Amino acid sequence: PNTRIPGGTRDTYCPTVDPKMTALVPEEMGLTVSNSPTFWFYIPYNSQEVQTGEFVLQDEKGEKDIYRTTFKFSATPGIVSLPLPENLPKSLEIERPYLWSLVVFCNPEDTDDNVALEGYVKRVKGNSNFQVYTDYAKKGIWHDALTDLAERRRDKPQDPKLEEDWK
Repeated sequence: PNTRIPGGTRDTYCPTVDPKMTALVPEEMGLTVSNSPTFWFYIPYNSQEVQTGEFVLQDEKGEKDIYRTTFKFSATPGIVSLPLPENLPKSLEIERPYLWSLVVFCNPEDTDDNVALEGYVKRVKGNSNFQVYTDYAKKGIWHDALTDLAERRRDKPQDPKLEEDWK
């Protein structure tokens, strides 16, 4: 019939945006020297469009949770950091990959509307010569490089070198 009208609204789905939600660390295999690395993401949705997300760290096969948390977005769109807690029940083993995933809940009633990213992180042996983010970056240890750079920018927000490196 040509008198048909939609019976409901879908105003909770994630809108199409550019750039898309992005992991700021390698998705294939990010490296860290930390037992509690920080994960970094660009979230393009404002907090009125999506209010919650979930971050999960699992064993390599995705069978056992190491850490799981849900959280609320407050200052998005923008860069979000998700640090693992210092007191994980089990330390991240060196040279063992772990699967991580981030889900943004666009429509809690229909998981097909959610946006997700996933990747791997592997803890590697630290090097006492690593002092600053550039040392980590040269070795591809992006979790620690990005976290160190972010902390330095927070301490010295007007430093033009740190601002340029952040970009």
